[in-house]
Amino acid sequence: QCTLNMPHTNPASAEMLRRLRAAASKAGLECVATEWEGAQGMYAVRCAQGHEFVRIGCGILKEVTVCEQCRGQRRLEHIQEIVQAKGGRCLESTYLGYVPHRFVCANGHEWKTNPSGIINRGIWCQRCAGIARGQQLTKKDGLERLQRIVAEKGGKCFVDTYTNGAARYRFQCAEDHEW
Repeated sequence: QCTLNMPHTNPASAEMLRRLRAAASKAGLECVATEWEGAQGMYAVRCAQGHEFVRIGCGILKEVTVCEQCRGQRRLEHIQEIVQAKGGRCLESTYLGYVPHRFVCANGHEWKTNPSGIINRGIWCQRCAGIARGQQLTKKDGLERLQRIVAEKGGKCFVDTYTNGAARYRFQCAEDHEW
């Protein structure tokens, strides 16, 4: 509820319309209304980019009115800067609000997430994060150690790459059983 002490019944109030236009101008907007409709009235305004929209009079007078299209464009540009610094990009051409947006990382993985997770918590591509975790778990001498242990028991290891200890590998024991 707007609690401004202003007349609500005089639609021709030139002074109130002047104040409304001045407040809009201070917020970087142009008020295109021709009559005062009261603080609760709805007024057409235009931003410097030419976007036209309607806002309540008390919001304009309190200078809290902004162009949502321009604000969304600035948010999208901010998101793009952060994402580009990570080597990726946001696939949306407009800011969608507080809902998941589509992203792609430098490795081409695509996913959807809320931009606030990227901006505020540093969340990024979960596939890349999983690969990185797997590489951290991989022992540099893993294949050598695996083949040595199997050979000590008289068996064979049928792999030429080692990923990690949780992976499945093909073996043969000294009795020629394979698994």
